[in-house]
Amino acid sequence: MSEESAEIVLIPSESTPSKIETSIAAFSEPLANFLKHLGLPTDNILSPIQERRKVIYNLESTLEVLPLEERAKSEYLSKFAASITMGLFDGALTFLWDETINNLKKKTTNVHINKALYKITNFPRLALPKITSDSSYKEAIKYI
Repeated sequence: MSEESAEIVLIPSESTPSKIETSIAAFSEPLANFLKHLGLPTDNILSPIQERRKVIYNLESTLEVLPLEERAKSEYLSKFAASITMGLFDGALTFLWDETINNLKKKTTNVHINKALYKITNFPRLALPKITSDSSYKEAIKYI
């Protein structure tokens, strides 16, 4: 077998759904054979090739809304794409969920940190209305 014929190109140039489907089929059968060789089940493990093709074919246009800088940091989206390609849709959904949770954590962490920093740095001004009526604090307030 020549080196060229062993090469699997998932997204061929001038890709069409049928070319993508052919590429997926080229590695899907060896993957199923590997599972069989290990004595593992193959029925209902890998999603149908047609379903994988649909997702792969639409994935690039779907990710276009995400800036390249963000995509470059999205490890779980890479795992999602790899899982889809392999036909492991349940695993792909887990990775997509993990990416969503990580993104939400970053956003909420920033919000909480910003709120905390605001309260710490502005504490004297925030506390002033409460203590200005007490004459014993008037001397201290003038230094704030």
